[in-house]
Amino acid sequence: MTFAETMAAFAEGYGIAGLDPSEGKVALQIDGIDVALSDLGDSRIAATAAIGTPPPERPEVFADMLLEANKDEDASIFSKSPETKEYLLTANIKADSVDAFSTAFAAFVNKVEIWRKLNADFRPAAQDAVSATAEEIPSTGYGMDGFMQV
Repeated sequence: MTFAETMAAFAEGYGIAGLDPSEGKVALQIDGIDVALSDLGDSRIAATAAIGTPPPERPEVFADMLLEANKDEDASIFSKSPETKEYLLTANIKADSVDAFSTAFAAFVNKVEIWRKLNADFRPAAQDAVSATAEEIPSTGYGMDGFMQV
């Protein structure tokens, strides 16, 4: 199936109006997630969605999680947009049929939702870790100015 045929059948099957795949690209919003779909040729479609901005607390830890997740065998890749600075998830979806595309696309959207939640949950978890570390530092009884606290 061509990209245009796949998108037309997908849109019809799910009641999505206004898709124009003539440029080899379409944008959808599914469950509040903006997804860009691009024709890769050979019945392959790239699906890309943002999972959020890097957490301000310990972003390197979350980035390491994403790099490790790139080893996943489902042909999806995490990256960072140079324009928006958001983390992105891109999947290479084989679309031999509308059913195959629909199944893979649903799995992609679910994975985006999971990583969005992990990103959102990481922020308080990182802050809790910083707070716990600060609480573990024993107090000497001296203030920041070196004088004994009373």
